[in-house]
Amino acid sequence: MGYRSYYQITFERNWYSVPEDYCSKVAWIKAYPDRIELLGSDKNSIMASHNRLFGKWKYSLNINHYLQTLHKKPGALAGSLVWEKVHETFKLLYEKYYRNNPRDFIDIMLLLRRVDEKILLNVIDSLMTQGIKPTIDLILNVLNQKIEPSQISFNYDKASSYFVNVNPSVYDKLLNNSNNSETLK
Repeated sequence: MGYRSYYQITFERNWYSVPEDYCSKVAWIKAYPDRIELLGSDKNSIMASHNRLFGKWKYSLNINHYLQTLHKKPGALAGSLVWEKVHETFKLLYEKYYRNNPRDFIDIMLLLRRVDEKILLNVIDSLMTQGIKPTIDLILNVLNQKIEPSQISFNYDKASSYFVNVNPSVYDKLLNNSNNSETLK
């Protein structure tokens, strides 16, 4: 096992990302036929898990491991190696709505720390399919309501409306009273 800058370690000549907070704390690698786990010095705490790579000079990068740094330096996102590994829906979201405001996009990506990626992708994809810009507030609203993203829609034709009968003479009286009170002063 070797360490490299950019929060990565090497195992069998392949690179695996490590969460920013744990880079110097990974002491052990537990290798399985299908995955590897990066463990702390106690051999019990799992810092990260990756599908195991076979061959040489390959990368297994998780954008979640870089979000703190990218939030500080959002301009580095589009040119980064980890960007190549991001799901296409995230790339489309970025290109369509957040190219000029990458910090807001990173805020959405930070939701990956609290929400399963498939659920987040489902919400984003559903909103974009309906032509709705997925903002952090809107995504959180959908997630907090625990509704199916496909149910998100708003039809103005079906919106409730009501009419108010306005009697202009009431306003005339108010205006006359205010004018009279001014003349009394």
